[in-house]
Amino acid sequence: MVPARAAYMLPGNPIRPKDYAFVKKDGLFHLFYIRRNMTLPAEQTQSDFGHAISADLYHWSQLPPVLAVDSVASPWDGQHVWAPTIVQQDSLYWMFYTGVGRDSTGVGLHQAIGVATSTDLMTWQRVGTGPVFDASRTSWGWLQPDSDLPAFRDPFVMPDPAVPGGWLMYYTASY
Repeated sequence: MVPARAAYMLPGNPIRPKDYAFVKKDGLFHLFYIRRNMTLPAEQTQSDFGHAISADLYHWSQLPPVLAVDSVASPWDGQHVWAPTIVQQDSLYWMFYTGVGRDSTGVGLHQAIGVATSTDLMTWQRVGTGPVFDASRTSWGWLQPDSDLPAFRDPFVMPDPAVPGGWLMYYTASY
């Protein structure tokens, strides 16, 4: 069953969309975005990605959210998910995103970059049990366990124009 279409891309109150990624597959545009619930405190929202489709970028159908946080099964991104970016390689879609979880002290929040894959853009599975990249894997990244200030987020992935078959990832980080 296809959901009712809206003449604009709004998920409806109280959800506010932000940080998004577009993918075109089989004549449909897929939009993935952070779902921010404006009625909840900040620490309880931004816990999954919305998903909407359109054939013309004007009329949209909202689909069920994807990649919800799970603080038990996936504690490294068990608080929030942010900033999806999606690339396709062969028949597999790769979503790189920011995951936010409690740090080892249980007090501060830790930002890291994770990845999930999908063959149909509807069902996404996290790759591995932890992030694929975080500040601890750099010689210059700032990781202070008791602080919410360090940034290590907002990945953007693209093919490397200088290296056939290679990829580049740009991201935001504190040094």
